[in-house]
Amino acid sequence: YANPQALVDDSIGEAANMKLFDCGRITIRGNYVHDSPYRGIWIDTCQPDMTIEGNRVTNQGLQGIWYEVSYRGVIRGNHVENAGYRGELIQGWPTDAGIQVTNSPDVSVLDNTVVNSLNGIVGHQAASYQDGRYGRNELRNLLVQNNTIVMPRGQSGVAENTGTTAIYVSWNNRFS
Repeated sequence: YANPQALVDDSIGEAANMKLFDCGRITIRGNYVHDSPYRGIWIDTCQPDMTIEGNRVTNQGLQGIWYEVSYRGVIRGNHVENAGYRGELIQGWPTDAGIQVTNSPDVSVLDNTVVNSLNGIVGHQAASYQDGRYGRNELRNLLVQNNTIVMPRGQSGVAENTGTTAIYVSWNNRFS
């Protein structure tokens, strides 16, 4: 709750209510994560088999749930509301989403609800990430299925700034 309590000079960009870095096979379940000017739950550079399920994430200034440069994971049955309130809508590069997956292969986003957030559910293939010890950090095999997204504006889908269309046509990323 409220970590940090107010805007601070986060000059290295690491502020979040909950951040796990270089972890693996962890389940984050049944938490109420709320009221931060930064991110809610942030998985960063983690090993395979992370699970984020059954959490309530509300009032986050940036991403509600961010799965970044990590491997094989499940984001399931979470309720995310009012995420990204400090962000800005950028056509073609949606960020600060309720749920955001960046440069992470084999992630399933299932049965979540995203309400009144800047953007809904977003997948990114972003430049400047190095590959990790478990393989390529590419947005491949993203499955977004059976989610409910309710918002007056914003975007959901995949985007890239690397100059490749593979994210759209051959990397098996799908929303249903």
